[in-house]
Formats: sequence, structure tokens, C-alpha cells
Amino acid sequence: MGISYSAFNTEEAAWTIVKYVARDGDTISGLSAKFKIPQSLILKLNDLSPGSLIKQGDVLLLPEFDT
Repeated sequence: MGISYSAFNTEEAAWTIVKYVARDGDTISGLSAKFKIPQSLILKLNDLSPGSLIKQGDVLLLPEFDT
């Protein structure tokens, strides 16, 4: 189950929202690097502020880019 959105102003790009369950040791910056997603987008999708901490078991919304 996902909701499709247009991604920014790129041509024909779209993404779907997926749920991600945080694992021990996950951080916003780590998830950003791992999935190549801007930290600002992760923060916005999850109504978090810079410096927010996540813990194991937290459910985060992440974009999955359609190819």
C-alpha cells in the first residue's frame, strides 16, 4: 500500500511512500545515506525536527523512488 506523489520538479519522476521500521542504531543521517534520500525529506514526511532521535521500533515513512 503506497501513495504516489510527484517528486519535486524533475521530469517524469515519482515516488511512493513506504513504511520503514527503525532498527537499533538507525539515525536520520544514516537512513539518508543508506537510501539516498535527503534528510530534509525524511524529517518532513515524519513531522520531525532537525536533531530528532529515532529508536528501534519507530515506524518512519520513507519515499521509494519509482523507476
